[in-house]
Amino acid sequence: MHWEVIGYRKIVATLAAIVSLLTAPRAFGVGAWLQGQNSGDTNTWTSVNLQGWVELDYVPFRVYFDPGSSGLQTITVDFPHLNGTMPGFEDLTGFNPFTTNVVFTSPPTLTTDPSGVWRYTFTVNVLNNNPAEVRFFARLAAGAHLNPGSSLQLRSSAGNVQIHKPAPCPDQQDLAIAKTGPANALPGATINYTLTYTNRTGTNIAHGVQICDILPAQVVVLTNTLSANTHCVGNTIFWDLGNLGPHASGTITLQVQIDSAIADLTVLTNFVEILNCGDDLNMADNASTWLTTVCAQPGVTTGPASAARCPGQAVTFTVSASGSAPLNYQWRKNGSNLAGATASLYSIGSVSTADAGSYDVVVGNACGTATSGAATLTVSQTVTISSAPANSTNCAGTSASFSVAASGTGLTYQWAHDGSPIAGATTSTLNLVVVSAACGAPRTNSATLVVNAPAVISTAPSSQTNCAGTSASFSVAASGTGLTYQWAHDGSPIAGATTSTLNLNNVQSADAGRYDVVVSAACGAPQTNGASLVVNSPILVTTPPTSQTNCAGTSASFSVAASGTGLTYQWAHDGSPIAGATASSLSLNNVQSADAGKYGARHRRTARHW
Repeated sequence: MHWEVIGYRKIVATLAAIVSLLTAPRAFGVGAWLQGQNSGDTNTWTSVNLQGWVELDYVPFRVYFDPGSSGLQTITVDFPHLNGTMPGFEDLTGFNPFTTNVVFTSPPTLTTDPSGVWRYTFTVNVLNNNPAEVRFFARLAAGAHLNPGSSLQLRSSAGNVQIHKPAPCPDQQDLAIAKTGPANALPGATINYTLTYTNRTGTNIAHGVQICDILPAQVVVLTNTLSANTHCVGNTIFWDLGNLGPHASGTITLQVQIDSAIADLTVLTNFVEILNCGDDLNMADNASTWLTTVCAQPGVTTGPASAARCPGQAVTFTVSASGSAPLNYQWRKNGSNLAGATASLYSIGSVSTADAGSYDVVVGNACGTATSGAATLTVSQTVTISSAPANSTNCAGTSASFSVAASGTGLTYQWAHDGSPIAGATTSTLNLVVVSAACGAPRTNSATLVVNAPAVISTAPSSQTNCAGTSASFSVAASGTGLTYQWAHDGSPIAGATTSTLNLNNVQSADAGRYDVVVSAACGAPQTNGASLVVNSPILVTTPPTSQTNCAGTSASFSVAASGTGLTYQWAHDGSPIAGATASSLSLNNVQSADAGKYGARHRRTARHW
């Protein structure tokens, strides 16, 4: 028994010595040591698993320099900032030369890493061989209890320290958050994000709520847009919301600026989540992601050029544009969109005067639009002579004048005599003067100008509606030189119908249809116009009403069947029209002796049946 006591005491003494070596400043050798404190113990520094800390606590740490460590010392401290998107340590803050014999020569500098393990690096100068300390705090983020494993670890060039992972608090909260922003943005632009959060539970308070927003690397937050309860570290922003009561909610806005040298069509992914010390009732709505595509706004480098064309010619407008693909195009005429004109060029195969106008194109992409300058399409009119020169007979000694009236674009004139151009006769009027000789009677030059006019229809045929057996007549009035006519029925020429009037006798149903006349002249294209003939069929009663014998109080019904065009009906009793009886049948309910008599239906125009 005595040896057992002695052995137990030796084991206890050995353990105490080990703990003393781990927890106290080293009195041997030269080096630096990373140490922390357990919650509630402000006197003891240790490098073993720290206990008692909860989320949002600031855990005190120090780097202890052994005696004899004078000179420059560079220290790195790594901390698990994010595990995927789950926060561990919010940040390391408050770096401070605690003893007077140590000064920073290079203050703590943060280095971020996509792995989520971030690093602070600093260099100090220990001024003498006495022990020295640099102290700082490591803050546990809300939701740290969701990280895998039992502890979170700070790793450094001065050793490693583990912090026992907090257990979840008993809150029964249902936190939710949504993030919104622009779908598209320009390089270098300042954009706004909005965070909307709430505690959806009706009875439970959420304690120690914190929002963690992970910004994309290509943006810089404008810190002057952040509230006082905000902490920025690297590309992560934390908001301390405190306690959220049932149905409590709020909104946070922030601004960021996009890198002006960002690659085209980069998609900025912005992730935000809301957590607290408890296990949320519904983690599905605790996070929100917003995507913003960065692209260059379109610009017009070469706009469409103005053009002049004659009727029937083709024209093509083109545009050259820059900006992020895909680019889309919408051509416009006089400010109105042209249907289907959505390519970088717009063509008209055969222009007419109706196509004249101003053309431009709106170039767009996901980030905006740009409008080209306007190009003008001028369509020149073809020459049309509206008033030809007339023959002139003049008396001796008088003057003769020939003139022409014409329309068109860029008109020029050249008069000729018997086919030979007359020098200087280049206006619309030609004057011939009397030529006299030294003797003899004066002679007068004269000229005849014949202008063959094209066919022009001044009065088109008019459509007609006729009854069968009657006559119909169509006529056309036209002007032109050497006119000829050819009438056609439904596209088939009518033999012998070659005058300006077409007469049809005893028309029948087969004569109904379209009647066109082709008017041709000595020059110019033939002109076609026409009208329709409708032939109404006469009334034909196929089934007359039948007489009936009914008992008083019963119902009687008469009907008639007829064919023809535009039929109407009117029933009569003993020759007197029955009001409202205008259908092909007549029904009488509860007939009495007064209803007895003749019933007949009068059809439109001719037929009557009694």
